[in-house]
Amino acid sequence: YTPDSLPIMGRSGKVDGLFYAFGFCGHGFQLGPGVGDVMAELISTGSTRTLISPFDIRRFTDPTAIEIPLMSSLMSTGKLV
Repeated sequence: YTPDSLPIMGRSGKVDGLFYAFGFCGHGFQLGPGVGDVMAELISTGSTRTLISPFDIRRFTDPTAIEIPLMSSLMSTGKLV
């Protein structure tokens, strides 16, 4: 479980070659196959076609480091669209 009830997915900013996928608040069994596909893509290619930045562990320490397109648009323009 995480403070915001969202999972943590992505690469470690401190340990090279370490990737995270945890904190699914009891839903990991159902989400496991999809998360496995996304993490395999991230590990093998260095990026994903799936937006996982909202699940970056840095959201707890440095929220400004996370690039979330919708939030970036809102912050820069004050509009959602």
